[in-house]
Amino acid sequence: MTKRIFITLITLCFISINLIAQQSNLKFSNTNTFVGRIEENKLPAEINFIYTNKGTTDIKIVAIKLSVGCSVSNWNKNKAIPAGKGGALVFSYNPKHIGSFNEKIVITTDEKVNNEITLTFGGEIIARKRTHADLFNYKNGSLKFSAQTLNLGQIMNSKKKTDTLFVINNTQHKVTMESSYLNPPYITLECYPNVLLPLKEGFVIVKYDAAMRQDYGIMKDTLYLLTNDDPDSIKRINVRAEILEDFTKIKPEKRRLSPKAYLENTNYDFQMVTQGTAVKQSFNIINRGKTELVIRKVDCSCDCIEVSYPQKIRFSKEGVFNMVMNTSKKKGSVSETITIITNDPDNPKIVMHITGLVD
Repeated sequence: MTKRIFITLITLCFISINLIAQQSNLKFSNTNTFVGRIEENKLPAEINFIYTNKGTTDIKIVAIKLSVGCSVSNWNKNKAIPAGKGGALVFSYNPKHIGSFNEKIVITTDEKVNNEITLTFGGEIIARKRTHADLFNYKNGSLKFSAQTLNLGQIMNSKKKTDTLFVINNTQHKVTMESSYLNPPYITLECYPNVLLPLKEGFVIVKYDAAMRQDYGIMKDTLYLLTNDDPDSIKRINVRAEILEDFTKIKPEKRRLSPKAYLENTNYDFQMVTQGTAVKQSFNIINRGKTELVIRKVDCSCDCIEVSYPQKIRFSKEGVFNMVMNTSKKKGSVSETITIITNDPDNPKIVMHITGLVD
């Protein structure tokens, strides 16, 4: 109740301030308008402010100060408003962001005193309703898919993961779908239904077996869906996943003896080099644990980077990690990464950031 009374008082004060401020003879029927909720696809919004010249002489609106995203469509600063006559100012509002808004417009007339009038309007821009065009936005022949790449996210190397890709037949003929024998054994596709009727929806279930994949880090695979869609009978489906080592079964007493990967600095700035220069740098990876550290895999964000490193580092020892980056195809600011995946359960992934400028 207290909150409601507070809001009411604030609203009354706001209206009172507007009434006091409006001393011009150009009177608006409402200086504060609430336009409500507007879907983003229905922008720009149109806001009208109706006015009347209550004075005894002509009045001109000589200036309008608009808020960001707002424009006025029917204002002529040279046109006089006769005494006793009126009209309406029509504003178009097209903000770039979703959310609530409260905007202000300042009107200036050619009156000698009290020649400024403040108009305000508020409301909320909400996200538009999702349509079939939003869901099926990747076209491949007669079919439209919900995505070009199915991102499975993180998967433990001992687990399996299943996700769904939705599809619609965008034509007036039947389309058959089945998995190709070219697909890797660790990923299976199941199509429902196998015969997709005209303008009907279906889905493809993707099952990923990370244990069978036997790898670590970011994995990118291309799958093949066979159809009778001529000439595009083979549909390519991209699948992305990050495979992590499953340390959940390690007992606490054994975990205390696990390897500990340590890199003193994960940022290397080579400053500035001439294009074509080979950027070389060495890093020491220290094993601060009680058992052998194994470097499972190293991923570079660019083919221009070559690395060499020891596969294993004994406990309380260090290994040298060497990097060479070819800058012959680089120009300007450079930002690359090297991801080192190890058997350290507390820090299985170390990301090194390589930055600099190539002239």
